[in-house]
Amino acid sequence: MSEDTERHIAILARLDRIIELLEAIVYEGAQNMTTVDDILAEVTAEQSIDSGLLALINNLIANQNDPTKLAAILSGMKANIAPLAAALAQNTPAPAPAPAPAPTDNTAAQTPPTDTTGQPAATS
Repeated sequence: MSEDTERHIAILARLDRIIELLEAIVYEGAQNMTTVDDILAEVTAEQSIDSGLLALINNLIANQNDPTKLAAILSGMKANIAPLAAALAQNTPAPAPAPAPAPTDNTAAQTPPTDTTGQPAATS
């Protein structure tokens, strides 16, 4: 093999390696963009919730003396309760079971031992 051919093979091997590295970078970038997009969506949703709560509070304050408008606000809130309750129920873990009560050392409250007939056992 000539010296030029060997040099060309070496250059092609390096180019192949560079292409592999670039593909890895592009893949990781795409993965990171997905994560960034997810975070952005969550932040946007959080801002929407905050904006909605602020709008509700401001409407309640602005319309506190207008029973018709307060009834409309209440009606809108009631319409949103079922979907919110369903989402909370679906995404809230079950509560942990209550711990068992601790045993007591109250010997006076303990029942005396019985024999096979159910009568108090003789003590020695």
